[in-house]
Formats: sequence, structure tokens, C-alpha cells
Amino acid sequence: MNAPSLPLRPWDRQKQNLRARMTRVHCALGNRLTGKIVAASDIVPLLESIIEPGDRVCLEGNNQKQADFLAQAMVRLDSGKVPRRLSLVRGSGRVDPCALALSGILAPDACSG
Repeated sequence: MNAPSLPLRPWDRQKQNLRARMTRVHCALGNRLTGKIVAASDIVPLLESIIEPGDRVCLEGNNQKQADFLAQAMVRLDSGKVPRRLSLVRGSGRVDPCALALSGILAPDACSG
């Protein structure tokens, strides 16, 4: 008469995920990370260490320069370090999903339509 028990999930899994991502960032950047400040030259290692499969990446900023900066950083990512299952949300009209697909960051069908 008892219902089958479901496996228990940790109640703080989002906090654990954030902690794991930040640990990877600290390992990747080391002492180049100062609080919440990251040098522009360290954006690629930051993104490579923090992006996980299934993440939605929105390329926009407070202005067009920031959106363009993030888009250019995404194109420079090493496809071996970044999961391919990404969703790209374009806040900038200048982001070319085909460039990301050619670099192996997005699936090839991201170019279509």
C-alpha cells in the first residue's frame, strides 16, 4: 500500500551547481580573478569553465559593444571545452550563429532558418 519511494534529490542543488561552477572558474583563472572583476583578456577561459550542457547563453549587454564582445568571445571558445548542447538566445542582431556552428560550439542546425 505504500507508494514507491522516489530517489531523493538534494534540496540545494542549484547552490551546489553554482559552487561547482565557481570552483572551476577559480581553477581556470587562479589569482587573475579579483572578486567579481574579470579582465577582458580572461573572458574565454571564464566562459569555457562556466558553461555546462543545456545552458542558455544570452548574448546581450547594456550596450551593443558588450553584446559584440560576448559574441566574439563565444566564437573563440575551444569546442572541446564547451558542451555542444547550448541554446543561444540572440539579443544582438550581429551575432552569427553560423560562425558558432562552424567553430563547433553550436549544433550545425543552428544556422538553418
